[in-house]
Amino acid sequence: MFFLKALSQSRYFLSAMTGMLLTGSVFAGTAGRVNFIAGEVTVTSIDNSTHTLYKGDLINAGDKLETSKNGRLQIRFTDGSILSLKPNSIFSVEKYSFSRDTPEQGNAVFNFVRGGFRTISGAIGKVNRMNYKMNTPFATIGIRGTDYSASIKNEKVFVTVTEGKVHADNDAGNADINAGESYVIGDKTIPTLCHIDETVQT
Repeated sequence: MFFLKALSQSRYFLSAMTGMLLTGSVFAGTAGRVNFIAGEVTVTSIDNSTHTLYKGDLINAGDKLETSKNGRLQIRFTDGSILSLKPNSIFSVEKYSFSRDTPEQGNAVFNFVRGGFRTISGAIGKVNRMNYKMNTPFATIGIRGTDYSASIKNEKVFVTVTEGKVHADNDAGNADINAGESYVIGDKTIPTLCHIDETVQT
């Protein structure tokens, strides 16, 4: 009886936690939850422990995500944003905080190292876009409430905007990338408009 009661209480607790996550009232460090997963995807936590990710798992601030050659991942963050990772990608949630009660104080800093992704911004990118930053080896990307994708190939990052606008900036210069445009950015080179067929689609 004790075991069944404890199990029931545990299920209630997990249900309550999930409800809090979906409504935006989150626990310290929680960034989002895995919506979809295919192939092998691993996460390395802030304590350097590594384990395989599964659908429904929580993603926390400080997590580094890595998809295998056949791995794909989609995360829904607590501010409502969506991120999809392509195979053979490395992506880190450097900083993340969000509360539905004070969305203007939300903060998101990501680090995109390898592969490709597509993302649709949520409350952080819409309410206080200055608090959103996507770091890459070649440029920093800011958003204006948007749907965009990026991929790294041949020591360059390719950025394509589907809706809204992003701002790419590095030591060589900067550019606003509008809906329907694709830009290529290399190490210490100015962001340059390119044809969409030059990009690696995500």
